[in-house]
Amino acid sequence: AQTGVDINDYLETTITNANHNYFSSKIFKKFPKINVETNDLSYLFDMYKGTVYPELDTKNVVNMDYMLSDNAMVEAPYYDTSSATSMYYFLYRCANLTKIPLYDTSKNTAFYGFCSGCTSLKEFPPLDLSSAETIQGMFTSDRSLVTVPELNCKNVDTTGSGVLQGCVSLVNFGGFKDIGMAYGTSAAANYGNYQVNLSVCKKLTEQSLMNVLNGLYD
Repeated sequence: AQTGVDINDYLETTITNANHNYFSSKIFKKFPKINVETNDLSYLFDMYKGTVYPELDTKNVVNMDYMLSDNAMVEAPYYDTSSATSMYYFLYRCANLTKIPLYDTSKNTAFYGFCSGCTSLKEFPPLDLSSAETIQGMFTSDRSLVTVPELNCKNVDTTGSGVLQGCVSLVNFGGFKDIGMAYGTSAAANYGNYQVNLSVCKKLTEQSLMNVLNGLYD
């Protein structure tokens, strides 16, 4: 008698794109239950094509770079992110994503590209950015994004002009609170990493523009 599970329930058995290596493609149909005994879960779901995510004990995980990137879910799964200090491209290019849960991001310093390429996302939750040092490219190409709350930027030393690049639908924006507080004083005028370009955000309300101005650190 057979025991255990059929591996074919979890893995694709046919290669549909000859231009990609099998082991760098989306080969997992189901994701097995795993015990987390590492503090690094970067790229964890890189080969996963499903939309149902396993429960994971992530309370001690520090690195979550690309952890949920390029996935098909509509609503991002909730994981304990309270220890995470690096979440580069955490939700990058999740084109179907419409909802992000209220993750604990109080220790995360790296929001670089955090949810860039999430072309269906309309509202960003009020995440804690108090430890953020870089928000470069955070919302790049989020063309459906309508609402972004105030972002705490007191420790941000890298914004980059592309933080809102492609956000053509943005209407309501709480601004960048205390942006400039962590900027160095020796950088040249018009230093690229200190710039924020809102030129494509043509639908911003007057209040949103005032929020941007009022958030500048004096």
